[in-house]
Amino acid sequence: MVAVFRILPIALPLAEILVMIAVADQIGIGWTLLALAASAVLGVIVIRVLGAASLAALRDALARREPPAGALFRGACVLIAGMLLIVPGFLSDILALLLLIPPVRMTLIGALWRQRSGSQHAGNGATVIEAEYHEVRPDHDDPRLAGRPGDPRDPRV
Repeated sequence: MVAVFRILPIALPLAEILVMIAVADQIGIGWTLLALAASAVLGVIVIRVLGAASLAALRDALARREPPAGALFRGACVLIAGMLLIVPGFLSDILALLLLIPPVRMTLIGALWRQRSGSQHAGNGATVIEAEYHEVRPDHDDPRLAGRPGDPRDPRV
């Protein structure tokens, strides 16, 4: 896994350059540069328009006193998609456009949720068990408590 993170900073720009060269061979350099400039402008528009809509959805969720997790995730996806559109390259543009499609976002959040809910451990590694309890006062005459420490009828007390 560590090797992937070492190769990724070199492999991604190299792949972007190779795809740009292939696209330029197919449609020409001028059209390629125009497409890259158009995607950068589209990225700015996405951040401004959809970012503002995500911020409004976040405010509405907070006003209704609902958990804002969905609105925050959509806003993060819009911001990342806008930044990927601004970065020159066709592979990053494809990834950005995928992040803007709601079913893809829902699949992504579902995968993240399943991964997160699979590990319900406390910070120290202990398993967390949620339960209900009922407090029993020592002066209560409960036959189930007879003979146990703390029993008011216990002569040792």
